[in-house]
Amino acid sequence: MKSASRGPAQVFWATIAKPEFSAGQSVSFEPRHDGEQWHVYAIKLPSVAQRITRLRLRPGNAPGLVRIARLLLRDANGTVVKAWVGDERK
Repeated sequence: MKSASRGPAQVFWATIAKPEFSAGQSVSFEPRHDGEQWHVYAIKLPSVAQRITRLRLRPGNAPGLVRIARLLLRDANGTVVKAWVGDERK
């Protein structure tokens, strides 16, 4: 992720049993908002009993250009469950 935003970032998830995004189903992290370089983050989600059906990333809490080259969702064994790929060349 390359970011010119500010503030903490958050990853939210939803399941069939709890389909709405909420603070109780989120994890925060502190990204580097230097806008200049790509940074890699590994965010561990707590163990979830049901399959995650939706994922949301809030990369900061202020205006600013944010680019995401790749986002991977892995299971507890490290196997990629879902991948979203952008363009790292920009």
